[in-house]
Amino acid sequence: MNAFRTPEDMWELPPATRPAPSGPLPDAPHAVVIGSGFGGLASAVRLAAKGWRVTVLEKLDAPGGRAYVHHQNGHVFDAGPTIITVPFLFEELWALAGRKLSDDIELRALDPFYRIRFDDGDEFNYSGDPDKMRAEVRRISPGDSAGYERFMAEADHCYRLGFEALGDKAFDTVGDLIKASPAIFRMRGWRSLHAMVAAHLKHPKLRMAMSLQSLLIGGNPFSVTCIYSLINALERKYGVHWAVGGTGRLVQGLVSLLEGQGGVLRCNAEVQRIEVDQGVATGVTLASGERIAADIVVSNADTAWTYRNLIEAKHRRHWTDRKVENGRYSMSLFVWYFGT
Repeated sequence: MNAFRTPEDMWELPPATRPAPSGPLPDAPHAVVIGSGFGGLASAVRLAAKGWRVTVLEKLDAPGGRAYVHHQNGHVFDAGPTIITVPFLFEELWALAGRKLSDDIELRALDPFYRIRFDDGDEFNYSGDPDKMRAEVRRISPGDSAGYERFMAEADHCYRLGFEALGDKAFDTVGDLIKASPAIFRMRGWRSLHAMVAAHLKHPKLRMAMSLQSLLIGGNPFSVTCIYSLINALERKYGVHWAVGGTGRLVQGLVSLLEGQGGVLRCNAEVQRIEVDQGVATGVTLASGERIAADIVVSNADTAWTYRNLIEAKHRRHWTDRKVENGRYSMSLFVWYFGT
């Protein structure tokens, strides 16, 4: 039995005791969420909506995790994500808390989505307008027009199979992977994203423009699966948006939702250990020595960090020290911020 939950599991949690209109019942089960990034806060809002008493623990002095807002020399830097490609997921969270996203957050659609600048000074305006995109492709390489249509069709195919069919599925066991294998085979998911793009487009600038989206999630286009081409279809379907006031406004909005549901956010509260009894998480111990009991523990920290540093080795039959240390990990993103 798992010692704790991951944010993806929140879809599967059964309803707890019926919540009171103003918040959870005093005897409702208690959930501790480690980390106040988007995943942690979203999990907390979902749990609170099901009637759980929720405590979110954040080791930094403010919420956000990778979306932490830095203040330096009069400048404000939004760390982590900067654009929103699936606004309906935020709308769903606000609806669970009985509120509307538009009442708290203003999202502005971007046009173009990106402006790609090449080393020779040429630019490519990447947008959600099909006619403008076709014109940009023809301007750079008229011979790639038909290939671009084929690429869009295959990206749509990956969106249907990879996002709509598999996007909310957890891959916790070999059986889960076997169930998904037919869809992965139909997408020919063993190809890299760049290889899939290169099969349709010949010009190197177009190949770059249509495969760079995986960089937004720290994925190398030459090694990640071609299933990530679904980002192209996702952007065309829902657009690319900017949160007015910066990504920090979304973090503040999620904290407001949680607190409005009766949940609690504690900053400067670093978790030192997840307490486990007979394979089940029973709470956490903070670096200060404080012990917080819980019916479930949700960790939004990196998986390897959670197992290696928060759960004692005696409770890790699968994620042994050797397995964790021998894993291959990407750096996610390396970002430079400039104040101008």
